[in-house]
Amino acid sequence: MPEKKPDTAHIVKSIFEREKKTQRVSSLFAPRKNTDLRHQQTLDAVKKEPPEKMLPIGIDIGSHSIKIARLTVIDNAPVIRDLALKEFPVEAMNDPNERKRKTPLMLRELIAEYNLKGDAYCALSANVTQIKHVSFPKMPQDEIDGAVRWEIQQTEGGSLDRLSFDYLILGDEVARAPERVEALIVSSDKDEILRQVALLESVGLQVRAVEVDMFSVLASMAYDNSVGAGEVAILLDFGGESTRLGIIVNKELQFVRVLNIGGSYLTNAIKDYCSVSYGEAENLKKRCGLCALPFDDVHKVCANITSDESSRVHNAIALSIEKLATDIEHTFKYFSYQLSRSKITGFDKVVLAGGSSGIKKFTTFLGNRLNVPIEVHNPFGIFEIHPDLLARIGDLQKEASRFSVAIGLALRAVEQ
Repeated sequence: MPEKKPDTAHIVKSIFEREKKTQRVSSLFAPRKNTDLRHQQTLDAVKKEPPEKMLPIGIDIGSHSIKIARLTVIDNAPVIRDLALKEFPVEAMNDPNERKRKTPLMLRELIAEYNLKGDAYCALSANVTQIKHVSFPKMPQDEIDGAVRWEIQQTEGGSLDRLSFDYLILGDEVARAPERVEALIVSSDKDEILRQVALLESVGLQVRAVEVDMFSVLASMAYDNSVGAGEVAILLDFGGESTRLGIIVNKELQFVRVLNIGGSYLTNAIKDYCSVSYGEAENLKKRCGLCALPFDDVHKVCANITSDESSRVHNAIALSIEKLATDIEHTFKYFSYQLSRSKITGFDKVVLAGGSSGIKKFTTFLGNRLNVPIEVHNPFGIFEIHPDLLARIGDLQKEASRFSVAIGLALRAVEQ
């Protein structure tokens, strides 16, 4: 008897279907409910669980690596049970076609090595999703759906049938005027969703939900109160292919922009400036970073690096990182002048996530350039680590900021 093919339309609908509530979008797009575990160590849903319960895994497939996280519940508290990180070969980091070919093989290796199976949550990257801030005249809730559809048609063109989309009505922090409604619209091509689902199901996993990567980071940040009540912060998810910038006001995401400068951009700059291969350039980026910056602690951070190496790498990437800082400033000015109408004129700090945030001296440079505190998000910080994992976690502790998306995805199971 032939194997029954999955109903792809139903898969997309189940992943994207929105609950029609004010200031609420589907589980895909929603910045999920803030839970401060320092004040509430257990969730009502968790209290009923047995002494230890394995939860679905969170999978983040980036341009440079695959990250996997799984939580368990012990004594009514979430505990990090499994972590896995596998780097793509250098030739795949800068070649999307090669990366596409390698991804299923690497996933199978990770699943076999860590004995992972069952349900999973996965993320959509900045490259296949669009997040747009829009402003509408004040209107009844049932008319906003139509306004959102019209806005997407004007932006995307073509039929809406090929897209999955949703929106989130924002709070009052950036309202232009009492007669306006502010919202974030999120959309993605259905084919991209189905490709992601098919990829994970091909390696034996069952996809329970797909989520935009930035909302996964925000979910993990909410658990450790990275952004406090009343604060204005910039989230900089500094990835391999691009950087997603989010402006957070009073714990609510208000604006998103994708910046073109990511880790691969810097690696290619080193490759061209230093006349080396991509692999050698990637190694130089990791070893040197911005170690040529003249700060007092440079020798502590950048030991065993020659001044010639650090100078060449610095010269290769300094202008790009300066441009990144300028883009941050211009983006915030646009947000302040055009969206909040100068009600919000400054930000309190920058929170970094993503693999490229670990570039040496990057936080020092950015903090001095923007004159605000810079924090590197540590999604492991508020959770206990399972004893079995502690025995083999090794250097993954140093890679914590790379797991912000994976941990955020894994937290869905605790919340649900």
